[in-house]
Amino acid sequence: MKIKEYEAQTLKECLNQVRQEMGPEAVILETKKKRVGGFLGFGSKERIQITAALGISVNEPPAKKEPPRDIATVQTPSAPNPPSIHVINDKETREKLNRLEEEIGSIKEGINSIRLAVNSGMIATQPTSHANSEFPELLNRLVQSDIPESLALEMLGKLPDLSAWGPQARLPLAEAALRDIMCGMIKCDGAIKLTTGQTKFVALIGPTGVGKTTTIAKLAAHFALVEKKKVGLLTVDTYRIAAVDQLKTYSQIIDIPVRVAYNQSDVAPALQTFKDSDLVLIDTAGRSQKNVMQVKELQSLVEVAKCETHLVLSASTKDMDMMEQVSKFSGVGVHKIIFSKLDETATYGTIFNTATQCQIPISYITTGQKVPEDIEAADAQRLVGIVLGNALQ
Repeated sequence: MKIKEYEAQTLKECLNQVRQEMGPEAVILETKKKRVGGFLGFGSKERIQITAALGISVNEPPAKKEPPRDIATVQTPSAPNPPSIHVINDKETREKLNRLEEEIGSIKEGINSIRLAVNSGMIATQPTSHANSEFPELLNRLVQSDIPESLALEMLGKLPDLSAWGPQARLPLAEAALRDIMCGMIKCDGAIKLTTGQTKFVALIGPTGVGKTTTIAKLAAHFALVEKKKVGLLTVDTYRIAAVDQLKTYSQIIDIPVRVAYNQSDVAPALQTFKDSDLVLIDTAGRSQKNVMQVKELQSLVEVAKCETHLVLSASTKDMDMMEQVSKFSGVGVHKIIFSKLDETATYGTIFNTATQCQIPISYITTGQKVPEDIEAADAQRLVGIVLGNALQ
């Protein structure tokens, strides 16, 4: 028997390693992902790790354990072709085999539990649609995450042929392949990129109540305290006095300058005071996507500031409303999307649906109110994992 872990950047690469070394008889015991590198959630990468075995069968119950023996082999003289019985005396090897048998049992129990739940109605099924999918468990997870069933079936239809693998291995392999397919359907651009010797202007725009001011505070704290960059804050959100006071409080805590522009003519002089900064973050007033005049005001600001725009959208927004917001604010010019308030909803399919339809790169997600901890640079593997039910923390 041979047990080995394989690691690669993608599922396909990892499976190729298994096939090349162990052949088609290999049994997948575990498929998981792990994050490597990065700092405070920024710049980390996710890799695929597969544990595979050769020389075991997950379809047959484990053989009855023999007690330790003092000899290596026992032969039966009366038998015409005496069998050889290899006796394992090494304690560590026996413990590994025992753990392996337990893991195989857990895999079987997990599969049986899923089947039992589906058959008993604990997991909602729609037979007419599920008949089109080899993996109803995955279809249910996608639909329950608020991904349209038509899109879910389309993605499952792109899964590779897994018939060469054992039944216990197919579901985890199918899920890993599904994650890769979903990752390829969205764009993640990650953290704001700065250029040495140049001032970067970034404006956060979006509807009211999506958390733009708090998100700006998180970004300011990260770049000022972690990246050690010179950061400036400009707010044009004078509609809410509390918003100005909130940003001033954050600027005092982080020890960075803040300016307030009360009208359009104040914007250019205020920006000029930040000419030696690495990054200037601009907080704008929330605008209803239905108010054309207010959206045009934003467009004027963007033209004056010559800034990069990040549209902030709340993860708890309905599909139709979110796509309307993207459509209306695109008139201003949207370069990136930030999905906020992931901690305020239980399903995340809307994020995936919007990202696949608009194809605007995602820069960040926010997962709570803590400054600066609850923000992270967008990563496709991480985002898809959240959509499929992984915990935020």
